[in-house]
Amino acid sequence: MLRRAPLFLVVLTLACGGEAEVAFDEAAEPLESCSLSVSLSGTIESTIGESANMGCATLDQQESGIDSVFLLLSSVAQFQVLIENVREGETGVGFPAKVNLYDMNSRRWGTPDGACTIDVLDHTFDAFEEGRHGDLRSYVASGKGHCTGEAQPTGQGAYGLVEIGEFDFRLPSIWRD
Repeated sequence: MLRRAPLFLVVLTLACGGEAEVAFDEAAEPLESCSLSVSLSGTIESTIGESANMGCATLDQQESGIDSVFLLLSSVAQFQVLIENVREGETGVGFPAKVNLYDMNSRRWGTPDGACTIDVLDHTFDAFEEGRHGDLRSYVASGKGHCTGEAQPTGQGAYGLVEIGEFDFRLPSIWRD
């Protein structure tokens, strides 16, 4: 039996902490697509474990790059990862990246250009959807992130620096024709 759900509904479900069951047949298991493990120090002191209550949201891409955000219920409300140059299904090490942090008071910090790299160790196909504005293909990417520079204040009310420790992640990536 074939079951499908719109990808925007899947991303919204995941962003709200739900479990999406998108499969091409009854026997297929949904991929766990959202986890983050990282320690922050400096102006924001926090350790986020893989078991933390979180959701993910992502923007679809046509050419390259992944733009995903982890939505959390902690001192860090959002942990955004922007991975440059990675293409659909591609894995590899040293992709340039940027990390943006948002706290519960909407203060923002961001890493400078060239401060972070991402190793995409797995980038597995998850689901397909035909759409009016192009076909959507959903993947789950996982790997490690490394930042050599601290996140700096980028918005009103933010102050000080935030050091981002090496992090492990699993996040959705969506590609459009």
